Amino acid sequence: MQWVLFTLSFILPSIVLSKETKLLTAIWFIVFVHQLAAICNAFYFPLSGAELDAHSFHAGAVSLSQQANWHYSLGMGTGSQFFPQLLATFYKINQSHFFGEQLTIIVFLFSIFIFLKLLDLLELRKYKLSCLLLYGFYPPLIVLGSVTLREPYILLFMMLMVYFGLLFVKTGYLKHIVAAVLFGSIFSIWHPALIAIATLFLVLCVVCKFIDLRSVKKWHVIAAILTSLLILLFSLAKNYNYDFLSSLNQKWQYLSHYRERIPEARTDYGGAIDNSSLFGIISSTSFLYLDYLFSPMPWEVHSYVDLIAMISSLANFILTVGVVFQFKKLNELAQNQSIMRIILICTFLSTSFLYSIATTNYGTSLRHGVLHFWVLILLGWPMVSYCTRRFFLRIRKTNLIIGQ
Repeated sequence: MQWVLFTLSFILPSIVLSKETKLLTAIWFIVFVHQLAAICNAFYFPLSGAELDAHSFHAGAVSLSQQANWHYSLGMGTGSQFFPQLLATFYKINQSHFFGEQLTIIVFLFSIFIFLKLLDLLELRKYKLSCLLLYGFYPPLIVLGSVTLREPYILLFMMLMVYFGLLFVKTGYLKHIVAAVLFGSIFSIWHPALIAIATLFLVLCVVCKFIDLRSVKKWHVIAAILTSLLILLFSLAKNYNYDFLSSLNQKWQYLSHYRERIPEARTDYGGAIDNSSLFGIISSTSFLYLDYLFSPMPWEVHSYVDLIAMISSLANFILTVGVVFQFKKLNELAQNQSIMRIILICTFLSTSFLYSIATTNYGTSLRHGVLHFWVLILLGWPMVSYCTRRFFLRIRKTNLIIGQ
């Protein structure tokens, strides 16, 4: 069965993108690289980043699938109970490790299709090939998108939620927001924090659909972002059986002490949440957020894994600059396009900030980063590409003038 899925991973793109030769070739190459990673991990040696958790999920799923009286139950918790059960359902057919990896690659492949649909929705068709290559060859995703880890599954349902939510903003059709809620619910199964992100995104989609962006003042936008953060915190707290303030305080204290309890790793960038004052909380979480996005620095590179992490953090920085310039040019876009980009920015900020609070090293940040890096590509790369072209055109014109 695993070889059927292996073959299907090359056939599916030709069915979906039969008329777009360049995109089809790029996807075949991306799938080929992911298949190489899967083969190496399954038959030869474990890939860096896929040793412990990927093996544990696979072993847990095999154990469940071999139990005669095993029954499926929806475990919430951290979501770690859910993924082995999902794998075990498929492992009733085949229990091979390579089969589990093929399921991941098929899921990752579907995320590529949705990513391309998002580019169409945002009217970024001329950047499809370059954005596809950035997404498909993002170093952490080559590993995570090829082994038995849950991130590609979370990524797919997050993209589906975002696609249908933004489609509702554009069309106003009820069926699109219903689909967004459905995929948002599935997305939320994997981790309690994702419930907060899904709630924030869906509320933003519904509210922003009825806002005339061009009549909104800047302070209104700031107020909307602050309100969004309150919605995020409230929905996160309501996931637990406490009143709002009690739950919020307990979860914040847990996160603060959690960082202190984690054993130091070689890739640990340190840092603790300062609860002594409001200023302390804001400043400490801000530094943690910057570390999460942009660590390690060049002088901290001591191995090839560090090099991959540094390349990823550099990509984060460049694309973040692109997002800032994109934000400044929102007024030049059609209203629906501006609203969709604002929603995406809020989605990126909420997702990355929540994960930054509980992440203590850049090894883990690479894994969590795949859940929001694609948003940076959508928003940042077109502006980076545009500015880069303009820069080289000016150099070329200058050289021509000097040559004359």
